[in-house]
Amino acid sequence: MIHWKRSEDLGLTAIRVLDARVEPHRDGAVFFVSELVEYSNGERGWRRQKGEGTLGRPYTKKYDSREKVEATIAAIHRDILVREAKAILEDAGEAVHEGDLRRLCFGAGLDKTGDLERAASGRV
Repeated sequence: MIHWKRSEDLGLTAIRVLDARVEPHRDGAVFFVSELVEYSNGERGWRRQKGEGTLGRPYTKKYDSREKVEATIAAIHRDILVREAKAILEDAGEAVHEGDLRRLCFGAGLDKTGDLERAASGRV
């Protein structure tokens, strides 16, 4: 595991989000999303979710309610689910479009990779 500050010092970029969790601020007034990311050198580490300002400057995203941050984390987990299902289906030799998988996930309320795989290959 690599610390976020060390990754910035090395100039590493996050290429993939692997997991996410709620991180409340000490005073409890705001919440952050902590992401487990894989960096360009293959190492992993936890960092706060970042955004980019209008002038291209990065900033840490913060949320004013636990509900908003949990909805964001649910969306991150759906994206991870879709990415994993797509990789599994492509390994099995099936051509699949990520947008189609995303629609299946949102439309059918699928929440496990196996459900999404079966739906994508027409076995639901």
